[in-house]
Amino acid sequence: MLEEQASERDLRLMDEVLRAARTDLAHGGAGVAALLASPDQIIAGAHNTIQETGDLTNHAEMVLLHGMGRELHPP
Repeated sequence: MLEEQASERDLRLMDEVLRAARTDLAHGGAGVAALLASPDQIIAGAHNTIQETGDLTNHAEMVLLHGMGRELHPP
């Protein structure tokens, strides 16, 4: 198995997603988050909002995708 070193970008992305996961924990969630990134930048991040909204479908990935959809196609 090939072992690879984490790049500075990898570490920055992990820091960001961990920050979002801590936000979820602070709101009573399970500490789940999602991050969308291009090679050059972090595009968006989100955490579960199930505890905040009472909506069982508000998983981090769905919150992230819905937010991106609203940004790309505002009402």
